[in-house]
Amino acid sequence: MRLMESHCDTSIYHALGNTFCHLMQAFFSYEPEDIECAIKVMKASGDVCNQQRHPSSVTNNAVTKMIMRPNYDTYTELEIHAELCYAECLLSRALLSFIQEIGRAHV
Repeated sequence: MRLMESHCDTSIYHALGNTFCHLMQAFFSYEPEDIECAIKVMKASGDVCNQQRHPSSVTNNAVTKMIMRPNYDTYTELEIHAELCYAECLLSRALLSFIQEIGRAHV
């Protein structure tokens, strides 16, 4: 775990792994402290992934992405991996929000 934490501010894979570990800790404990810690780690992980993602332009917003498919041929391999890791961070955040609401209901 320490090895992962030492590289999680530069490596999308270490950041995502660290996020997963904290997510599991929050999931199994339902402790508010663990949930808050997991949220902080997820935000940092999302930032690391976001730094490595393909740069977007003004015309490349969410509405445009819904209408036109992005040309992934212009993405580097790292940018594609960063896009996938960022999506997984968002999915993990949604799951953590669900866990957080369940935790509040039990209090």
